[in-house]
Amino acid sequence: MRAFLPLLVQVVVLSTACGSRAPGPHPDEWLFWRVTTYSLEVGQCSDRQDVADWFAGFFPPLPTDGTAYMPLHVNADGSEVESVTCANLSPSSCQSQNPPLVLSVAGHELFHGTNFQGEVRPSGCAIGIARAWVLVDGGETMESTITYSFGWTGPEAACAEEEAFLQDTSNNGLGLGGCTVVERMAGSLD
Repeated sequence: MRAFLPLLVQVVVLSTACGSRAPGPHPDEWLFWRVTTYSLEVGQCSDRQDVADWFAGFFPPLPTDGTAYMPLHVNADGSEVESVTCANLSPSSCQSQNPPLVLSVAGHELFHGTNFQGEVRPSGCAIGIARAWVLVDGGETMESTITYSFGWTGPEAACAEEEAFLQDTSNNGLGLGGCTVVERMAGSLD
């Protein structure tokens, strides 16, 4: 269920970059960041097994053995960067995600923020998710932090009941309101 996350392409082909690259995206540039480290930090969230299973599907672990890449394409004027899906490390194999995931550029930092919701439950409530993504382009290396904040969206009384049910049935007494999950990645250009 990683449809709204940047799709990381697993490939075995390695590319070679010559010279050093200045920090920040450059107009009409293709970037294939090889993921070298990955971590997932789950904050104060319900410890129910169904919630843990949902998180495991939403945040599958990423390999850091050199086979996972984060492909990005910088637009013609360098003001936006799109996260794309690619079959390999060739720009001709890449296509936009559906819907497109576009980051704004401010110097050597890239930003993206959005709100979305999960499936509407019978109560009329849905899990609301706010995503904030910051990627720092250091030239030859990058650091990415994606923060997800969870809560409920829908009829207030019904959502309060959903949260209370999770709290009452969790070993740790927590629900999803105020729950945060942070994905951290670092990478390099080959």
